[in-house]
Amino acid sequence: MSGIVKTSSPRVVSLISRSIREATRLVSPPTRRETWDIVVMSFDLRNGRSASYRYYFMASLTSEPGFLETPVGWFLAPNSLSSIVKSLLVFPPATVEVDPIDDGFLQKYGWTALYTISSQDLALPGSLIHHPGEYPTAVYWAYHNELCRDIALDLRPYLGKKVTARQYKVAEPLPGFAGSRRDDGRAVVIRDGDQIIGSWIYAYGFIAGSLKGHSWQEVAGTWDEWIGGLIDPNDPKEKELARLSPEELIRTYYDGVNRHDQLTVLQCQSRRALSNFLFDDLPPTNLYKQGFPAPSGSIVSARVLELRPVDTSGRSQRTKAFEVRVDLKVKENVASGNGPSTRFLNLVQETPTTGWRLDSQGTGP
Repeated sequence: MSGIVKTSSPRVVSLISRSIREATRLVSPPTRRETWDIVVMSFDLRNGRSASYRYYFMASLTSEPGFLETPVGWFLAPNSLSSIVKSLLVFPPATVEVDPIDDGFLQKYGWTALYTISSQDLALPGSLIHHPGEYPTAVYWAYHNELCRDIALDLRPYLGKKVTARQYKVAEPLPGFAGSRRDDGRAVVIRDGDQIIGSWIYAYGFIAGSLKGHSWQEVAGTWDEWIGGLIDPNDPKEKELARLSPEELIRTYYDGVNRHDQLTVLQCQSRRALSNFLFDDLPPTNLYKQGFPAPSGSIVSARVLELRPVDTSGRSQRTKAFEVRVDLKVKENVASGNGPSTRFLNLVQETPTTGWRLDSQGTGP
């Protein structure tokens, strides 16, 4: 991770300047600096002159301090500088301006918006019920509405409307729920005109919390307890899938793969599995991806040869695992995967009445 850091955000410049002032001069240059990430920081000074510094740091370890190379020698910088520099490289500002309404709102909860990462108009789904095989837009908004409700906001009266979503890089580290991504904190503000109707903080994907600092789990409970509220048990497809045994669900899934029937393939998957599509290779400017990717078309045919259950004692009764031997035929230009192979599939019963869904799969148990 290397580049040139450029920003005119007064708040960012203030934080960088403070970190530089706190740097400690070194007697000798640091060792092994050729393996580190390097950025160039340039400042336009009030007297018309400019100043440039080379900053050496480990992008993967923001908890570690970095080193400044200046015309007058080397300095050990505080680790806060690594966090600021990394954020500018990962989340480049769309604009240094922060909407004053959003700014005041976030500050009420102790969050400082450094700059705007993105601003986009989005249409809220018409409902927060998710039907089998649908793109999980409803799941995304229902998930984050739990965080909105923790600060007495609610997106449900605005379903079906077009709203504005702004992302801000925040100065403060996220609470412990973000783990190693505490320095990647962003705040989202959802507006209907000038009215704020939703807001939350997050690092990536579903690693999110409320503006009060509560994790999603603290607000909404576990995923398995929560997801049933998004499912309509009277949906005809839900009823149809509920009649399938776990083994029948697996065969239905692979039959869909064999017939290149993407809808069937998607309907056999859990909401948790479908939600992975929201964030796969997601640009940092977007909240989530729009729509399923086009099928790759690499598989010509798929046939289940053998299917046997795997011991899941000690796990929830609403989960099952299977070892599946499947004969795959793939196109000639595909590097591997042709012929019989073994897959390990994990199934989950999302609710006691709506049957089994494929939750994850891999080449090992």
